[in-house]
Amino acid sequence: MYKVMIVDDEPLFRDFLRMKIDWEIHGFRVCCEARNGQEALQEAERHQPHLALVDINMPFIDGIELAKRLKVKFERIVIVFISGHNE
Repeated sequence: MYKVMIVDDEPLFRDFLRMKIDWEIHGFRVCCEARNGQEALQEAERHQPHLALVDINMPFIDGIELAKRLKVKFERIVIVFISGHNE
């Protein structure tokens, strides 16, 4: 089973992603969530996810910088950018 990390500063959006998709039927499980890039790096170290759903606009470390850092530590991680902003 593949592990998924959800990273978004909006709790409602994290909840939506976790609950709206039947992860297990597709061979995934949500292993952790994070509110910002700093927290995401700590959670990634702890859980070593295969897939990260990453918001682009976040405090402390934005999604682009987070993706760069995750790829250095976990070169096989798949990163999908998500954003609720129009920009």
